[in-house]
Amino acid sequence: GVAGFIGSALAKKMLSLGYEVIGVDNLSTGKKKNIPSGVKFYEIDIGDSKALSKINCTDVDSVFHLASQSSGEISYDNPEYDLNTNTIGTFNLLKLSVKYDISRFIYTSTVGVYGVQKDEATLENDITLPISYYGISKLAGEHYVRGFMSQMDITIFRLTNTYGPGQDINN
Repeated sequence: GVAGFIGSALAKKMLSLGYEVIGVDNLSTGKKKNIPSGVKFYEIDIGDSKALSKINCTDVDSVFHLASQSSGEISYDNPEYDLNTNTIGTFNLLKLSVKYDISRFIYTSTVGVYGVQKDEATLENDITLPISYYGISKLAGEHYVRGFMSQMDITIFRLTNTYGPGQDINN
């Protein structure tokens, strides 16, 4: 998701710190103009394992997985897309990471995995019971990520209501 709101900001920061950045996006919601100069960009849908396997990740040490359909509301219109991108796409990135012996995988999930929120703080170990296809697909992605934890270091972030400069309010 290097052409999206969070992915493009992260890529810009990583480049400013001197890292080389390989970015993937299918441009379904991200914009090519968001991709910072210096990113080696591949227009690929992560749900397409054959296309994804064409990326050479020989010297990659970390994957920041931000490529997903990120709208709970939109997920009701096309749940198959959520399944393909958010779940199968995550699995494809995990397989690619293992193939190239990538040591770190950072997965962005969502607070939507908890479902209906109570009126108090949500804790990491609270019950997950998503009510949208989006939340279901992201929780399934979390489980796949955990399934690979013996092969790499993993981190899962459950984001909520991200906002800031460059945000596309139409998405």
